Amino acid sequence: MKVTNWRNWYRTKIYVAIICWLTTLAAIGGTEQAPGSPAIPYPRLAVASGLMLIFVTISLVTGRRE
Repeated sequence: MKVTNWRNWYRTKIYVAIICWLTTLAAIGGTEQAPGSPAIPYPRLAVASGLMLIFVTISLVTGRRE
């Protein structure tokens, strides 16, 4: 893939990382737990979005910047 505008590509990766972080946070049940609810309501979604967050973050840190 050829990127013609690196600023837009970098910004898109930041938005994807933010969405992955929010999805992971929502999948593990937010910041507080209600009584009687499971510890992690959506464990598969939490793992999938967490892994995606890790890969996007690595891509942001080690990515090419021009």
